[in-house]
Amino acid sequence: MKTDNNNKFMELILKLNNTGFVHIFGSGVINQIIGFLSGIILVRIISKSDYGVYSYTNNLMSFFMLFSGFGVVSGLLQICSENSSNSKLSNKIFSYGFRIGIIFNLILGVFVLLVAILVEFPIPGSNQLLVLMSALPVFLIIYELIQIYFRYNKLNRKYSYYSTLNTFLILIFSIFGALTWSTRGLIIFRYFGYIVSIIIGIYLSKLHNLKLLK
Repeated sequence: MKTDNNNKFMELILKLNNTGFVHIFGSGVINQIIGFLSGIILVRIISKSDYGVYSYTNNLMSFFMLFSGFGVVSGLLQICSENSSNSKLSNKIFSYGFRIGIIFNLILGVFVLLVAILVEFPIPGSNQLLVLMSALPVFLIIYELIQIYFRYNKLNRKYSYYSTLNTFLILIFSIFGALTWSTRGLIIFRYFGYIVSIIIGIYLSKLHNLKLLK
């Protein structure tokens, strides 16, 4: 009886491993650890006052990001997953959603920029940082859409590796930027992290073959 239970348990582990669940779970844990270390490292590099301004601005940006893509990301994951057996249809839906998501986030980025210029926030320096963050919605949604492509095509291992790689790249570029130019450098160099991550993601997923922007 005990042997049967052990066999069933091993079969379950093998099944989870084959489907990529173990990789996704492990990636999530690693990303949490890297995120935790990021906070510890950055607060030691940047002065407390500057980090406070950055945290406040980042919270403002998080509010705007609630509207990111107008729900395109979650919608594409569900619809494309439901039609994953028909790759031509799912890729067509994905391409359409990709364009809509980027267009919406371009508009969102412009809106954030206008708010940063026209609205005076109570914490000095936050307006300037928000201006620098205003392009973030575009980079974030491209990264998220690449992840969606991996998910609905059941490329779970690539998804997990890519997610961890992105988190690591953002950490490295953020640290370098913070050392170079404090909070402004942190934000600017974070863009470079996303650019490298997006290029790698496009290469791994071969998204350029879908002619997404046509």
